Amino acid sequence: MYTIKNIYFRDLLTDLHKKRVIVILFIIVSTLVFAFLGYQKVGVQTALSEEQQEEIDAYNKRLEEYDKAIADASEGVKLSEEQVLSLQEYVDNSIYMKLDSQNIQVASIQYGIVTEGNVGNIYNALAYYINEGGLKEALDDENLSLDIKYWREIIFPSLSGNVMNITIYHYDAEQAQKVMDILKERLLAQIPSIAEVHGGFSLQETDAANYVKADVNVANTQNGNLNNLKNYITSRSDYNNRVISQENGKKSYIESSTPEVLEPAAPNGIIIVIKYMIAGILFGIVIPCVYFILSYILGNRILSKDGLKEYNLAIIGQCSSKGHYHPELDRTIMDLKLLTEQNGWNSVFLNVLNTNESIKKVVSEYKEALAKTNISSSEGCQLENSAEELRQLVEIKNCILFIQISKTTYPQLEEQINLCKKFGVAILGCVVVR
Repeated sequence: MYTIKNIYFRDLLTDLHKKRVIVILFIIVSTLVFAFLGYQKVGVQTALSEEQQEEIDAYNKRLEEYDKAIADASEGVKLSEEQVLSLQEYVDNSIYMKLDSQNIQVASIQYGIVTEGNVGNIYNALAYYINEGGLKEALDDENLSLDIKYWREIIFPSLSGNVMNITIYHYDAEQAQKVMDILKERLLAQIPSIAEVHGGFSLQETDAANYVKADVNVANTQNGNLNNLKNYITSRSDYNNRVISQENGKKSYIESSTPEVLEPAAPNGIIIVIKYMIAGILFGIVIPCVYFILSYILGNRILSKDGLKEYNLAIIGQCSSKGHYHPELDRTIMDLKLLTEQNGWNSVFLNVLNTNESIKKVVSEYKEALAKTNISSSEGCQLENSAEELRQLVEIKNCILFIQISKTTYPQLEEQINLCKKFGVAILGCVVVR
């Protein structure tokens, strides 16, 4: 009795390919069924009671509050960061912040404004030019190190009667004088433009000096800027901590207070349906595979030529459903001719284990090919019932087994092998028909 069964993956693929239309239809139906189940699940989730809806609304409102607090704190971090970077750049690079309040290098000049017009208007125009106007125009390459963008806070114009005083603070006496020289040159060049609007005037230099002074106001202003920088850094740290605190609070709230009716793994109905469809596809693939595997295990049909290995049968030929032989039929007949000649036989018995049309056609072609080599042949498919066929088999003393995949059973094969052993009939091999 046949007891050992080997299952080959290629046999499974072959059967799936043969039944591909049915398998594909089953996958489609399975996918649609699972998609419908997923849609129903979405419907169940959306059909909430009033209490459940209130619980979800309260939960979502609390999450929105966390999100708003996180957004506000994040915006605070952004603004604080901008303030820190801007003020830090100023502290690191400005001329004013580099001043030593006890050792300030000063360059000063006095101009008398000679005019018949309004001295105040002329002074205002000159002061605007110094603080906000053309004095800020870019310097040539030779003077780039003077950092013109920081001049606004180190040049101090003032007016007393018709006398305009200009004072320049710097940490370096030489650079203070260079700034003064550039200021004088540009200021005098600006007189015609201002005179066109406010009437003719001239500037007469009455005094110029360079000296060192101390100014507590400079130290106070510097300390104020440094304190502001510390405050900005502290504020940035506070906002960062607030963001972390709110994010942790939101995470803890979600972990402890998520309503049971919510499914974190399925944030919306589309994803639920897609997941069910994927499950349906897998189900549609797995079930046919399981069906074929069970049929291999529980059935007794020969599913491939590999299933003949246990019987040590030589496979002398294979034929597909399209009539393709491997090896070619002539090559197989040559082997049979040599075997019969070596053993002194002049005939071969064709032992057919099935009787359908495809295997009959193969047997007929083998008989014709044998006849061309002067080897006679007899065939039989009812050895267990026909005494005449059995007599022919015993007289010829050899046979070829014709086995059809998925039709011939292992009990049939074993019965023929045992019959041949019983009467001393040599089995030359088998022809496998797919």
